[in-house]
Amino acid sequence: VLARLRRVEVAPRARSVALGRGPAEYEVFVTDVPAERTDLAVFLFCFSLAATAVCMAALGSIPVFQAIGCALRPGAALPYGAVLAVLAAGQAARWAVAKAQGVTIQPPLVLPSPQVGVLGSFSISGPSPSRPAMLALALAGPAAMALVSLALLAAGALAGPGGEVALNAPLSITWPLQQLPADCSPWTWAGAHGLLMASLALLPHSPDGQAVLQSLHGRRAAGNLAENATYLYPLVALVCTAVVGPGWSILPFWWAWLLINFTPSAPPLPREEVTEVPVAARAAAYLALASSWIYLYPWPVGTLF
Repeated sequence: VLARLRRVEVAPRARSVALGRGPAEYEVFVTDVPAERTDLAVFLFCFSLAATAVCMAALGSIPVFQAIGCALRPGAALPYGAVLAVLAAGQAARWAVAKAQGVTIQPPLVLPSPQVGVLGSFSISGPSPSRPAMLALALAGPAAMALVSLALLAAGALAGPGGEVALNAPLSITWPLQQLPADCSPWTWAGAHGLLMASLALLPHSPDGQAVLQSLHGRRAAGNLAENATYLYPLVALVCTAVVGPGWSILPFWWAWLLINFTPSAPPLPREEVTEVPVAARAAAYLALASSWIYLYPWPVGTLF
């Protein structure tokens, strides 16, 4: 609901005259919030899912994708099932937390990528009950994707070297992906890919990352960090491209383009901001943010030492 307060002056009483001020009455007018465009959200979900499916299926066969640093060698294919399972785990966790909080959540917008096929998804949600609840909702999806990704990496380590995913190694996307072998296990690729999606979701200018920062430091600080990160992340990638070689700036610029065109400017404010975030939750949030920033650092590690 939207509340509007109107001050109405009334005749002063004896006590108010003695105090030198007059009493005031307030009338509260409540109006219905306009209905959400669920039909548009469903259409965008279906369209984005179809576009992502085309990107994933044709990733190794489109010359333009190969020219801008596609992860796959020509003719190769991604482990679709494992990658989509990571994405589905994040959405399921986010939906479960939103349902527990009584928060409405729209169908997700799936994000295609010309380099790795898919980069994750965005889900527009209503206001959370409090700052700790806002933090829990923002971390639910990335945390679930990270846990599933770590399990996939463990399975890839047990399976041993070699595999069915033929990569254009070394990859100039992020430094962890650069460490993958040319013939990669599908479990290893899905795990590394899942951590990439989870990390992108927690950048300061991403919706979940901005919600985490807003729950910890307030709306103004989160907005300033988001604005700075929007320019800083591509700028660092441009410097790396100039110093090390081409390819490192594609992901930061593509991510910035997706954010500018398909996400709201800021997450909705919680319904109350008095309740403080517990110390343990703050520590977990800072650990998640730092891990995501380290994972996405657009510079090959070998050139830093």
